Amino acid sequence: TPTKKKQNAMTTTATKLTANEKKFLKLCLNHSTAAAQRADNFSNAGIDEAEKMFQGNRKAAGGLVTSLQNKGMGQLDDEYDQFILSDAGIDAAFSS
Repeated sequence: TPTKKKQNAMTTTATKLTANEKKFLKLCLNHSTAAAQRADNFSNAGIDEAEKMFQGNRKAAGGLVTSLQNKGMGQLDDEYDQFILSDAGIDAAFSS
C-alpha cells in the first residue's frame, strides 16, 4: 500500500468537488473521525465501488477516480483496488 509519506506529499489545494466525488470519498471511509482515518487510512472503496455508482460504467468510474487523483484527494492503489485518501481527501470526506 502507499506509504504515509507519499500520501502526505499529494497536493492539498482547496478545490471544489462534485456530488459524486464527495459520495465516493465517503465510501472510502472506515472510521468515524478524521484522526482515526488518518491513523489507519485503510480504504473501503476502489474502482469497483466507483463503477457501481455509475451502474457498471467503467469509463465513468475511471474518470471519477482520475479527477480525484488530479485534485489531490488520494491515490488509487491498483494492487489492492483501494482509493487511499490523502489528508485533503480525508478532510473533504468529513467536511461534506
